Amino acid sequence: VAFTEEGPMPKFGPLYFLYALFITSTIIWLVWNLLRSRWKTPSGRDRVQINYCLTGLAVTFVGAYISNFILPQVITQYQYYLLGSAWPLAWTSMTAYAICRYRLMDIGVALRNLLARAIVSVALLLVFLVPFVAHRWFIEDEMMLPQIVFYFGIAGLIAFYLPRFDRAVRHFVDHRIFRGRYDYESAMISFGNDLRRAFGSDNIARLAARQIPIIVQGRGVAIYLPESQGESYLLTAENGLPCGQRLPRLSAEHPLVHRLVYRQQVLSREDVAYRRGADFQPLAAVLETCQTVLATPLVSQGQTIGLMLLGEKQNDNVYSLDDLRLIDALASQLAFALDNARLYQQVLESERLYETVLRHMQRAVIAVDAELRLVMLNNTAEELFGLSLDQGAGEPIDNLLPKLGKIIAATLERGENQAPQEVTMEMSDRSFPCECETSVMLDSEGRGSGVLVVCQDLSERKKFEEEIRKMDRLASVGTLAAGVAHEIKNPLVSIQTFAQLLPERHQDTEFRERFGAVVQSEITRINHLIHNLLNFARPESNESSSVDLHQLLDRAVSLMENEFNNRGVTMARDYLDGPACVVGDGKQLYQVFINVLQNALQFIDGDRPKVEIATRWREINDSQRRTWRGVEVSFTDNGCGIASENLPHIFDPFFSTREEGGGLGLAICHGILHNHKARIDVRSKPGVETVFAFTIPENDWRDELTS
Repeated sequence: VAFTEEGPMPKFGPLYFLYALFITSTIIWLVWNLLRSRWKTPSGRDRVQINYCLTGLAVTFVGAYISNFILPQVITQYQYYLLGSAWPLAWTSMTAYAICRYRLMDIGVALRNLLARAIVSVALLLVFLVPFVAHRWFIEDEMMLPQIVFYFGIAGLIAFYLPRFDRAVRHFVDHRIFRGRYDYESAMISFGNDLRRAFGSDNIARLAARQIPIIVQGRGVAIYLPESQGESYLLTAENGLPCGQRLPRLSAEHPLVHRLVYRQQVLSREDVAYRRGADFQPLAAVLETCQTVLATPLVSQGQTIGLMLLGEKQNDNVYSLDDLRLIDALASQLAFALDNARLYQQVLESERLYETVLRHMQRAVIAVDAELRLVMLNNTAEELFGLSLDQGAGEPIDNLLPKLGKIIAATLERGENQAPQEVTMEMSDRSFPCECETSVMLDSEGRGSGVLVVCQDLSERKKFEEEIRKMDRLASVGTLAAGVAHEIKNPLVSIQTFAQLLPERHQDTEFRERFGAVVQSEITRINHLIHNLLNFARPESNESSSVDLHQLLDRAVSLMENEFNNRGVTMARDYLDGPACVVGDGKQLYQVFINVLQNALQFIDGDRPKVEIATRWREINDSQRRTWRGVEVSFTDNGCGIASENLPHIFDPFFSTREEGGGLGLAICHGILHNHKARIDVRSKPGVETVFAFTIPENDWRDELTS
């Protein structure tokens, strides 16, 4: 370089041609090596790095070669040699921007945006300058106001049409100049519409496998969905990836499942390959095996419901930031559709199970809404009540089943489930007993939306219970007959013996007196037996009234007090505070207390014999799940007790462990207590204590139970 009056001027020596040849050969050799490396490398990330190098090298070489080698040979007074150094600066600036902004991804994104902005800028310049020049050329008005109005009008038109013009330019650049790009907005709308029309998880997965590679310009996709057990993921749809042959199923312990499902992390093959550690080596091998560049979980409502694997980008590109955002949006749409399909399938299965259970239930099921209109009934209800859902749906339940209508209305009014209750259903052709249980159905806000009624025909049960009662009566008659025969046989034998000897010893005064005494005693014994039998077979009429159990107990204790004192038995009483009033027959209950005290006295023994009488209020849940209140009377003694094998038979007629016992006392007590609907409990620990306890209802609700 020589410094002249005009400035620094380059001078080319005789070897400058060789220098230019050397630079040209070096660049050609460099380009050849880059192209060969690009063909050999399998990674899209590495190929795009080489593309950047080739693009920048081409721009720099062409510009610098023209500036430094061509123009100096053509133009003698060449002063623009500094442009040769500016080309590498432009190359590095462009590459640095692409690296920072687009993460070493497709440089076409930057060029597309740059071109679109340039077209819009030039168009705006023309739109503004042409009217301005025309106005200045043809109108020589120096007034400021018309100029301001004119310029504001132009600016308003530009502001109004600019967004539409910008979208039109982008569409033109994407579809005409950069045809490999895709219209993301249209793709999302089209994909969403297709998902809404798809039905079933498998169909949705196959639809996504067909469309997602087209949308993101990828070479393949594979979608895994969880199996029914949820322990592994099965390849459901595949398009362009070899997953079907290499990885048809992913177990729960698979490293890819662990990362995507449990950690919900998006994995890139390049990111995994560049990381070190034993955890990432199997992941890199799996992604390489399936030719997968990107693996993303399909997440809906915080739950992973599938996996999606994507192959490489077409045209040797890599996924740009816009592509990643598009893939994330597509994965969200796909996950939402799959989740809805899964929930819908669960609803269908629940409905099928619900219908199957209702169809095969032996009980009738009826559902009514909040307005007491029929909503549903199963097959058993149709057969039992002679109704049809097609004809009765929407009809008031009072018109169809009046008795059930009253129970349902009461249940809905109280807002509480009702225990089973027996109702006599009056149909047009028959009447039958029916047990009905009602439950309140609640909506999502916890308000009563209807009532569910479960009914059971009690006709067969009633017949069966009647048969059981008949069999019990026959068995009781047999036992009773055997007992009566045994009890009457002994007195008759004695009478028969004396009657046979009477003709021979008629003159014997002593014999006649003995004969008369024996006959009188045995006849009295037979009369007592017959009286007890009558009490057992036909209890006295139950004249119900309000009685104080404490008074009856005190009378019974006073009657037995001398016998207890003679035996040295201590009497203890633990009564309720105040009266213990119940509704019942005082005479029969008094007889029960006397029989129980006599029975305790007969079996009590030991050094310190004791009998304790206690009363307390008690709530009882009966077999029909009703709760009623009554007074429990318990007799506790420390006698010898009752053996466990004899405990179930103590109320059987003529059952007694004593030789002189008749075996009818406790049987009579059981009949009286049963007639009072009392709850009977007997427990005994031989050698420790025996407790006879029975709970008598406070109110007379026997008619309600038997109605």
